[in-house]
Amino acid sequence: GADVNARAADGTTPLIAAAQRGLVTIGEMLIARGADMELRNKSEQNAWLIAAMSNHLEFVELLRKTRDKK
Repeated sequence: GADVNARAADGTTPLIAAAQRGLVTIGEMLIARGADMELRNKSEQNAWLIAAMSNHLEFVELLRKTRDKK
C-alpha cells in the first residue's frame, strides 16, 4: 500500500533508488505498481539517467522495454 512515487528529501523515488543499485526485479515490481519512470530528483536526474550513469544496462533495458509497451 506504499506510494511507489514517494520522494525522499532529495527527490529520490523508489525507482531511482533501484536504478542506482541496478535492482531490476525491484524496478519491475515498482513499474508494475505504477512507478513513474520520468520523475526526477532535485538534481534533475531520472531513473533512466541514474541507471545509465551507474552502468546498469539491464535496468536501462527494462525502462526501454516498458516505454516501448506504452
